[in-house]
Amino acid sequence: MTSLVPKVFPEAVDALCYSWCPTMDLVAITVGNGKRVLIFRMNGTKVWDIPINQGIVKDLVWRPDGKQLAITLTKSQTLVYDTNTARLLSTLSTTQDANFGHWIVSDAPPTNNKFAGIIDSDVMKSLPRLPPLPSSSKTAHTFATREAIDVIQHEKNNMMDLLFLFGDKDVTITLHGLFLLGSVNIIPQDSDDDIVNAATRTVEDHYVLTSSFTTMQHTLRRFSTQFVQSYDFLQDITLSSSKIIALLGYIEEILIFSTQAIKAYTEFNTKFVGILKEELTNKNEVVVGELYNLLLTGMMNDEVKDWIQNTVGDRGVKRWSKIGETAFESTRRTILYHLVPACERLILLLSKLNSMSKSSVTLSEKFELEHLNNSSQAVKKLLKLLFDFVFKINREQELFNSFIIWIHSTLSELQDEIPKEKYVTSEVSTFINDHLEKTVLMMLVPYLRRNFNEVKIHTHDMFESIKSHIRSSITPDNSFAIPLGRCTEKQAMKFIDGELYVVSYYETTLDIYKVDVTSQNTRSTSVVFPNEIKDVQLTEDAQVFITIESSLLRIDTSPLFINSDLISQKLQHTDIATISHDEVSGLNVKHITINGARNIGCAISEDLLRYTIFFLHEED
Repeated sequence: MTSLVPKVFPEAVDALCYSWCPTMDLVAITVGNGKRVLIFRMNGTKVWDIPINQGIVKDLVWRPDGKQLAITLTKSQTLVYDTNTARLLSTLSTTQDANFGHWIVSDAPPTNNKFAGIIDSDVMKSLPRLPPLPSSSKTAHTFATREAIDVIQHEKNNMMDLLFLFGDKDVTITLHGLFLLGSVNIIPQDSDDDIVNAATRTVEDHYVLTSSFTTMQHTLRRFSTQFVQSYDFLQDITLSSSKIIALLGYIEEILIFSTQAIKAYTEFNTKFVGILKEELTNKNEVVVGELYNLLLTGMMNDEVKDWIQNTVGDRGVKRWSKIGETAFESTRRTILYHLVPACERLILLLSKLNSMSKSSVTLSEKFELEHLNNSSQAVKKLLKLLFDFVFKINREQELFNSFIIWIHSTLSELQDEIPKEKYVTSEVSTFINDHLEKTVLMMLVPYLRRNFNEVKIHTHDMFESIKSHIRSSITPDNSFAIPLGRCTEKQAMKFIDGELYVVSYYETTLDIYKVDVTSQNTRSTSVVFPNEIKDVQLTEDAQVFITIESSLLRIDTSPLFINSDLISQKLQHTDIATISHDEVSGLNVKHITINGARNIGCAISEDLLRYTIFFLHEED
């Protein structure tokens, strides 16, 4: 090991969770008792500072390509971020708190469908990207859901993306960072065993380490995700479903944005009209009646005259006109540029799901997509409603412009000026009667949300029919249970050359297990050190790194298991010739995190302020 110059964090970390990015020289680490996540470069430069608004960080899980980071929290939530932009891509809500995560990205197994892959009929790839809203810099979530769509839109069709979130006795699997399958128990509820670690041999074959509070022993258990092989069309179905989920989130946030955009106009309108209404109430007169009388006869009472001259005035007319025009233009643009394209994409995806469900003749058990047609009809209904509102908005905007011209003309006459613009009396009359106190914009979001909720209900039912099939194929192997010694605070698990290595420590003793999961043959070595072990890490080439006081120790485990007849052995650290020792000057090391693929590690001091970067193996 070769250490670099010790560095100082710009602020104290808490190191509740810390992890190297698998593809870049980035370290993610928690700060402020798990309320923030900082991402640093190797040279100490802070790249991202991600605040955690609810809950406390329990685990940091990098996607294997380093493009995304899943932050597992208390409050039964996991946040998935894009590491290039630090934008939130999705919020995953689990039925129970997840203690840690495990992310797999792998090629999907070969399909039995002879027609698969011959024609790429994904029209979505040829469509332009959905535009961000004008206020995307302020409303990050809206931009994020659009970004989530862009991310999964360019996923390779043959890639399986599985994020495992482990609770005490269950696992929740998310496909493509969005399609949350729901919880599946892999440990019986009446058992006192809890899951503490996990490793994957293949995309189907998974292993968990459990701790029993009764026996205080670890046990290695197995479960399988058979759906990977069982369903030829799983990839397309779940990828299309994930895009639908992202689009639903996009529409949801656009409706929130539209509410805010309309609010400025309705509040201003209500304020101006409300002042006149209050004055006329004392005389048992109504706003519509008095304005209508003024329009037809040219006569006005003192209250209306005072309102036009002093409440509205020249500045008020200009401001009213500007706020109204902005509201109409912004709402129409939001519908045509955002909501309509989103609905069109939903229809495309639902049509694709319908085609796949009908063509899945090779499946042993078809997906029951009985809610698919209802979902399509609900989206089409929503799309029709959007176009209806565009026509209504266009019409009201014409009426509003005539009303503003009339108000301005009346004000000019009161100021002994000749009006410069002409208005259509019938249009002003219609606006006063139909829209002055009840603009169509006020009804837009409630009507859209009511219909959008129908879409969400039907798609949710459709997703559940898909998820239930997948969940039923996630099965524990109750016949597989290998005891692996006493319970310890921290463990590391990794498959290396087809065999599972498990390392853990308790006080001054390091336990190393090598398990052939096929034959269930297990060998172990315990190494006793003179001082207490503080942290442990395991590399892809079976090297174990531990921290003791100010030292980093690397143990090559290969020589420990040369004797194939060896079942168990206990050694003193002086008995092992393959320990490499590295003193970290002035740094009392407490935590380490490594990236074996990049031959690099990070050691964090006891005071949580200083750290050093080191190479796992000697480099020039």
